[in-house]
Amino acid sequence: MKLKELICKIVMFLCLLGLFEVGAGTKTYAEEWQTRDYKSYGDTITVRAKEQMIYKVLPDEDGLYEFQLICDTKKLIDGRTVYTAFATVYNSDKEFIASAHCDKNKEGQKVYLKSGKIYYFVVKKEVSCDSLNAKVCINKRWMGECEYPDTCDVYLNREKDTNITKANIQGITYDKDTHTLELNNYKGSDQFILNSFMTVLADEKDWPYLPKFNIKISGTNTVEYDKTAATLFTIYWCGNVNIIGDGTLNIKLNGKNKSVDDASLFLKTEKSSVVIDGPTINIEKAFGPVISTYGEEGPYGKLEIKSGSIVVSKFENEDEDYFYSVFETGYFKMSGGSIIVNYVRKNDVMPSHIYETIHSISDINITGGNIIVMGDEKVLAKLNPISSAGGVSDEVKNMVIKGTILDVSKLDVKLESDSYKYDGTAKEPKVTIYGLKEGKHFKVSYENNVKVGTAKVIVTGLGVFTGSKTVTFKITEGMDKNGSYDGYHGAKAGSKITDGIFTYKVTKEGTLDAKVTGEVTVTSLNKRLLKKVSIKSILTVNGVKYKVTAISKKALKNGKKLKSIVIGKSVSKISKGAFIGCKKLKSIIIKSKKIKKFAKGTFKSVKRTCVIKVPKAKKKSYAKKILKAGFKGIVK
Repeated sequence: MKLKELICKIVMFLCLLGLFEVGAGTKTYAEEWQTRDYKSYGDTITVRAKEQMIYKVLPDEDGLYEFQLICDTKKLIDGRTVYTAFATVYNSDKEFIASAHCDKNKEGQKVYLKSGKIYYFVVKKEVSCDSLNAKVCINKRWMGECEYPDTCDVYLNREKDTNITKANIQGITYDKDTHTLELNNYKGSDQFILNSFMTVLADEKDWPYLPKFNIKISGTNTVEYDKTAATLFTIYWCGNVNIIGDGTLNIKLNGKNKSVDDASLFLKTEKSSVVIDGPTINIEKAFGPVISTYGEEGPYGKLEIKSGSIVVSKFENEDEDYFYSVFETGYFKMSGGSIIVNYVRKNDVMPSHIYETIHSISDINITGGNIIVMGDEKVLAKLNPISSAGGVSDEVKNMVIKGTILDVSKLDVKLESDSYKYDGTAKEPKVTIYGLKEGKHFKVSYENNVKVGTAKVIVTGLGVFTGSKTVTFKITEGMDKNGSYDGYHGAKAGSKITDGIFTYKVTKEGTLDAKVTGEVTVTSLNKRLLKKVSIKSILTVNGVKYKVTAISKKALKNGKKLKSIVIGKSVSKISKGAFIGCKKLKSIIIKSKKIKKFAKGTFKSVKRTCVIKVPKAKKKSYAKKILKAGFKGIVK
């Protein structure tokens, strides 16, 4: 056996043992995942690998499967204790379904799986560990169709829990059929509890019983708390929560939030996945987490931001010891929108612990949007904005903008549209930088935004935002009121134009700057009562010059009262039957010297009493050709 073949076989054998990985990394693309089929349901498997192990799960029955992870703990330099491994369940599209938390009591996370589908159970080492060393087990808990009654409800946390359906609060509505809680120009200090009583997680495409709440923000809403440890939305048990709408929610905290371990000012859940897509959430002041999707006991939910913004105007240290995390989550994903946090030290105290702005118990996946961390210079010097158990790539780290002075060029700028049709007017698409306001944080100017081509939008920072960023959009061919399709040319070749007397077909495009003269053919006479007409050598229509180079068949058929026609110097072709119907013609004056041929029938309908005058230099040539074309009259 050759040495090269031997080495390849050894590597393949090590891959099977999980001691050597090919292509293992943090990216979640199917072509990069090296997987191993999971077949031993009910058996505890020891997992050892350099970085991670990915199991492909192919359930043979519909039902509830329990995912278990067992691993050790270790202490970090900052004093926090972490698990040495974490595990995540994904669907076939590599989308997050659930985190399987470490539980030495062997109580894993129940996930509904559907037979015939592919799932992935990804086990990874904690980033500070040298290698992966853990145990996993997948148990079948309940096989068959799992039907759950709809037990979703919303309560108000006042003096005693009150069902939202029994409350009458201005600006608050709840649609029980769609599980949609809407805040529409609400003002108050209520706290809302959303409860599904569900202990099972699932891909919502696979299982219709997975609870889904919608929290819709409409209009301008203001929530103000005087008490400590207030939480606007608390979600119990499992499900998906979508924060939607195009409104604004302002949260003000007047009390001193001391119990930060038990409260997240905007939202807290331990088991549900939360998606923010649309609204603007402004938090005047916070001391602890704003959103938390995990707890001490797990399991851990996902926090995903697609659009909208979360702005924390003042994030203060709770005491002399801690700056807590602003976002705590089991899995963090961001594809759009903005997070803006301004760190402010209270009483000039420098806390001994400054936790990350965003902390994920498992992985982080950021592909777009803006994360802006600003404020106190000394705090920012010690702050690590993002951390996760799976580590954070340099690419993601570079997407975070941190500093006392912030560069606009690094922000994600969205345009209202990236394509417009030309109509002769300036195109000025609205600019959105989630979390920032035009006129306060940035200004906008436009270049080349009228004519067809690539237009520019220049965004320039204001205040603490410096620099500029240029984004582009397209202006495609259309039509303005003068017939130009792009702002450079006149009418398009093949189109028709008119000077009021004649209609012309454009055979060559001209330009508005007069650098190119177009060409046209006379196709019809518009005014039937005229007795005299002159076909110009050059005419100007809508600011564009055209040479009149031809007269088409039956072009003058409407000239039944015409007695005199003058044909300009640019005409090089007169088509057969051009003068049909012109029986009263007495004079045709041809000024052009460019006509090479008069087709037979060109002068059909023209009586012999008509006199045709031609250029002196062309009299002999033209007379012969005109008579040959069938004219019986006099050629001068």
